[in-house]
Amino acid sequence: MSDLSTHINLKNNTSYTLGLVGHTSAHGHWDSGPPSSNWFF
Repeated sequence: MSDLSTHINLKNNTSYTLGLVGHTSAHGHWDSGPPSSNWFF
């Protein structure tokens, strides 16, 4: 995992977070996520 501040920032940005959640729900994995998606790993 990358630094916690990145994770917190993503969680605070509700629409961005929902977009990532929707992408994950649809595809089951982070196949084409944004560069900052590396916090997930």
